[in-house]
Amino acid sequence: VMATPVALPTDLANWPKLKRHLEALKRIEPNPEALVKVLDDLHEEYMLNYVSPATGAGSARSFFTGLRRFIEQRMSDEQRKQFFQGLLPFLVDRVLALEAGREPLNYACQQEASVTVLSREFVSSLLSAAFLCVMPQHPKDLAISMSANGFPAFFAAIQEATPHQAEKLQCVLSYFERLQREGLPAGKLVVARSVLPSKELLTSAKLAASSHPLCRLLVEPEASMKDADTNLLHVCFGNSFLGGGVLLTGVLQEETLFVHNPELITSMLFVEAMDNNEAVYIMGYEPFSQSDGYGLKMKFTGQVRESLQPDEAGILPRRLVSMDAVPYRGFPAEQYVKQNLLRDTNKAYVAFRQSYKQCPELAASAPRGVVTGNWGCGAFGGDPQLKSLLQWLVASQLELPVLQYHKFSDSRVDRLEEVSEKLQSAKCTVGQLWKRILDYCKIASKEFEKTDSLQTELFAHLLKTA
Repeated sequence: VMATPVALPTDLANWPKLKRHLEALKRIEPNPEALVKVLDDLHEEYMLNYVSPATGAGSARSFFTGLRRFIEQRMSDEQRKQFFQGLLPFLVDRVLALEAGREPLNYACQQEASVTVLSREFVSSLLSAAFLCVMPQHPKDLAISMSANGFPAFFAAIQEATPHQAEKLQCVLSYFERLQREGLPAGKLVVARSVLPSKELLTSAKLAASSHPLCRLLVEPEASMKDADTNLLHVCFGNSFLGGGVLLTGVLQEETLFVHNPELITSMLFVEAMDNNEAVYIMGYEPFSQSDGYGLKMKFTGQVRESLQPDEAGILPRRLVSMDAVPYRGFPAEQYVKQNLLRDTNKAYVAFRQSYKQCPELAASAPRGVVTGNWGCGAFGGDPQLKSLLQWLVASQLELPVLQYHKFSDSRVDRLEEVSEKLQSAKCTVGQLWKRILDYCKIASKEFEKTDSLQTELFAHLLKTA
């Protein structure tokens, strides 16, 4: 398969002119209006790569006014001074560094298992280019299945009606501020696309025949997943498009994770959306900020620093896997259909199996246990009782030593520990649990047919029949 290289700003036909606009940002007076004018000129020059030179890029209302609003309303005089005299020149220098510091970077396309290894120094240049909105657009044949690769919509959404967007920006700025203050990070960021071949897909017959015992299930009632042991594989409840709406107005689990750990945003620049038999691992990142509250109530609470040490390969021990859920909001009965059960089960299977065949040096440090939670059970309308047991079943089928489950204080999974204790005391196997889930789903489907609602909960059914 021919690889498709990711274009960089330095590849654009008018890079010399773009470079002059970028360098002008380093000399700008500390005035938000002046900043918007230079950024608008930069973006108009950038857009000439994609419109006719005769017509120009147009004079649409600037999306950088959101950034100006943030600088005017959220920054102190000292912070504004630091932004114009320190941070802005740093961002420009990181983009200019792409001229001499290019690293191999290809698109990670669907159905092609791949591993991309980038220096975190190069990552800082990519993120700076995305922040200044000069990353070249995706190729036309990939554009429909790629995440956004720049901040135009992000800045445009910073309005009084969307205060959470300013909180997200504060998190992202924490990343650049630390690098500008303390120097570029050492080590590598690894992004691996895992594809589950059709011959390895779990079928209902395979699951029903499984004699694997159920693995240890550790239930965390309230603790945050971000504080879980870094030796565990952390699950990101992802959109099929990596990052979800982080560069738009999104502010749920995935988007919050990406702004706390901005190096994750790099994956959006080259990873195509996931198919049903795919998951994406990201390794070697670290958090730069933290926040309180969830969703629209998110509040930036400051910068954060970890004392983790990289391994011999130069990779920090943090590992996550992004696995997308199916939205069942408005169609709750669909999640109890066997075909959809198998889809969700195989999605967890490709995510939890931690296959690093394309990058053998990672195998020795691959995390064993998995830390997860109510995957797809918020805005997507999934049943957390069903999703928790499907994930436990998959972890057991893979013979993982532990599945650490975070409830997020969701009362719907209050009895998860009770269910797990009863099933394990009965020495229930993966095959037996799968059959009991199928039996329950037949009951659930009939209830939806009769009343368009669910009357019997899965946990209650298992506790009664186990």
